[in-house]
Amino acid sequence: RRPDRCAVFDVEPKKLARDYAKAGSVRALAEKYGVARSTLQTALKRHGIELRKRGQQRIAVPDKTLVADYKALRSSHAVARKHGVSQSAVYRALRLDKTALAGLEATLNLYLAGRGDELPAREMLLRADEELSLAARELSASLRSLPDITAEVVAGQSEPGSGSAPGVYIDTKLVKVARAGQSTSALAAALRAGQPPVFARIHDDALLLDVRTLLAGDAGRLLEAFEAL
Repeated sequence: RRPDRCAVFDVEPKKLARDYAKAGSVRALAEKYGVARSTLQTALKRHGIELRKRGQQRIAVPDKTLVADYKALRSSHAVARKHGVSQSAVYRALRLDKTALAGLEATLNLYLAGRGDELPAREMLLRADEELSLAARELSASLRSLPDITAEVVAGQSEPGSGSAPGVYIDTKLVKVARAGQSTSALAAALRAGQPPVFARIHDDALLLDVRTLLAGDAGRLLEAFEAL
């Protein structure tokens, strides 16, 4: 049944604002209430609720959930109805933006030109165990030369991409670092606030540095960060 354009529509303003924010679009909320979009728009304006412009809607749903729903439902319309949003919002959430496309184009051009080894992420992923072991030993020795710092090499795993490759891990070498008189969380916070800032991994109350993730010159900058503590 087509919604009645003349229907009396009276919803408490706060509830209307909450529902509009949750639904994300006039179309979705109008379908929920069973009224025409023009009726809902009039009510929103009457209560001083600002209407979003076309293209402003965002979906508060993880991308992997949308992808899984799209694969299962095989319809952007079905995904939109499930999450109470417009189809255009689903399209925007699933498609690559211009920045991602430009990055993909540049990456593929490097591969086609035989320059794939210049890609930092690829170089990190392909590092040999011997190279990682040597880098970890050298970094550990450098850190141990600093006052109040203890460091040791331990085996661990790198996570290449929690979103793009969930559950995939690569063996690596880690440097476990501690500082006398300072907790692990306090040391991590001090490193993040320092110059240069360092974002270390914390696991089982241990501060860990993954040498697989270090680019050329990063070991020296790490040493500077610890020296500045």
